[in-house]
Amino acid sequence: MFLNPQDTLGALPDAMSTGQLPSTLRDLPTVADFATIGELRAALREDPAFAEGGIQKDPAASGSYEAGTGTYDPNPAAPTEAQYGAFATAFKHFNAALFEGKLPDVILAFATHKKSYGYFIASRWRSGESDVRVGEIALNPDFLERTERDVAATIVHEMVHLWQHAFGRPSRRGYHNAQWADRMEAIGLMPSATGEPGGARVGQRMTHYVIEGGRFAQAFDALPSKTLLPFVAGAAIEGARGPKKARDPSKTPYVCGTCGLKVWAKAGVVDLVHCGGVMSAA
Repeated sequence: MFLNPQDTLGALPDAMSTGQLPSTLRDLPTVADFATIGELRAALREDPAFAEGGIQKDPAASGSYEAGTGTYDPNPAAPTEAQYGAFATAFKHFNAALFEGKLPDVILAFATHKKSYGYFIASRWRSGESDVRVGEIALNPDFLERTERDVAATIVHEMVHLWQHAFGRPSRRGYHNAQWADRMEAIGLMPSATGEPGGARVGQRMTHYVIEGGRFAQAFDALPSKTLLPFVAGAAIEGARGPKKARDPSKTPYVCGTCGLKVWAKAGVVDLVHCGGVMSAA
């Protein structure tokens, strides 16, 4: 018989005045009577006093655990393990196929970052015990609804940044230099500021396009799983980094010959005046 709170509370005043514990307390088993917590829990579940008057939660206050009564239904089993496991599998696969398996391990993450498809940050993480520094490669969840090959290309794009930090000569933060561009091209991704042929190969904000038949395209086709990532996170947000929009041919840049102010206006405008100076097409 376990402790029934109602019986015990009624007996406590007598115990305090006489110095004697009531039988409801003296006869209770202790934790020492059980070999494991599991045995204790099982005994509690079987004890009538616990079931009738012991510690219980009001289902109306805490919510029901019956299926279908809530608004969230986590059908997939272990979604965190599935999503991050797929990310880790892709990293390992492309490391072996495109970098001879020599890239150091990093923390893999999903995070929004300045409207970009993904990012690499060197030495972002530190081990508290050994002071070992570890980088991070992240994918922006807002852009996972692109094609699987495009998402995989973003992973490899950031892996090239990791390669350069581990074995090359990176430039200032965020700048994509010629060494990075050469490595990108060598593994089958053509660097391009516009994401299309003819775009600049180096710069501060860069993207790429897949070289058909190149090493990346072949490595992607050889991925062990048909699905790169099992979960996506909604449509792409507006204004993402990617191919630049073509310039409006109806607009022309004009500059003031006196103060240097620049404006955009319809082509053919010749009578723009600012601060006393005439603005001419730049």
